[in-house]
Amino acid sequence: MCEVIISSSEQQTPESQAESSGPIWTWALDRLSEVLTRPNPEFWEGLGNEKRSNATVVFAYLIPLLLGAWGFGLGAQSFFVVWGLWPTVLIVAWSLTAVIGLSFLLGLVANHLAPRSGGINQKSSAFRFFAYLHTPLLLAVTLLYLCSLAQLATLGNYLVIAGFLYGIYLLWIGLPAFFKLGSSGNIIRFPLTISVIWFALQIVLLNATTALANKLFPVQSLNTNERLARSLGSPGLAGVTIQEGFHVDFRALDLKPQHTSTVHKLWLFDEVRYRFLLRASRELKRDHQGNVDLMVTDSDGAPLRLSDPLDKNGATFLEITPEKSGVYYVLSEIGDLGGASERASVELFQFSKPVLADEPISP
Repeated sequence: MCEVIISSSEQQTPESQAESSGPIWTWALDRLSEVLTRPNPEFWEGLGNEKRSNATVVFAYLIPLLLGAWGFGLGAQSFFVVWGLWPTVLIVAWSLTAVIGLSFLLGLVANHLAPRSGGINQKSSAFRFFAYLHTPLLLAVTLLYLCSLAQLATLGNYLVIAGFLYGIYLLWIGLPAFFKLGSSGNIIRFPLTISVIWFALQIVLLNATTALANKLFPVQSLNTNERLARSLGSPGLAGVTIQEGFHVDFRALDLKPQHTSTVHKLWLFDEVRYRFLLRASRELKRDHQGNVDLMVTDSDGAPLRLSDPLDKNGATFLEITPEKSGVYYVLSEIGDLGGASERASVELFQFSKPVLADEPISP
């Protein structure tokens, strides 16, 4: 008798066959293309059979996308120039946690809720589903950086919005398919519940990171004008600036010796009026003409604005409305403090407000 032997090996989908061979970067590029161009339940259902490990997805897929979103490292470098090492480490850690950490956490939550909605527990594969959902947004943020270099920041902002909306769409159609809810599963409540949990976790993480940054570092991002006005007091240029409708972008606090200068690399936008305020905590020597000075230059270092060199009361300011969006440098300089061992606590504020349509744009 002739016996027919049928192989009992697991049937592989085209995706799993492709990923079991070939260079890892080829797999990553193929996966990137498939996530963006195959928005259908069949694709997401097949991802449950993926053979790549979670570590491979992190280091060969997510990390390159995150590097692109950080301007291929140049964005982190710019942040480092302005804020320093440890604030940069914190913001990078936040971005890694927001993408990688929350993907693991959401995988656990979805595995717990899926059986209650008529689906299955996908175990460790659940992480990969949420990791891939970040693809449209991370790619859009990368394009935002490239558009900014080409003076097309508005287009980049629209791309980020489109990437965010496309990610929501992929979540809506992919989540029921990946966790195999089927026609009898709750295909509305389950994606909606995961979306709300995801949004809440992002808000909690962002607020926790902001609170930690404000506590650990002397550089603060201050968005509450009323609270800042109380801390500065009503008199003085800072209080007047807030009363004029400016918003606080940042405040940098530093302890400086005499005859020192600091350069801040900033990205400024057109049709926005900026006011920079530099002030010292002690009164400097009045016979030194350059005691506290500010200067704004373009990306090539050519001076654009210089504060009044006759200011001798430990505070000065300047205003600028950039003609185009791009990189600018703000140079702050401290003059004579009365001795090499003397120090002054120096604050640099950046204020901004949009230029109204009927308001003349002053340089």
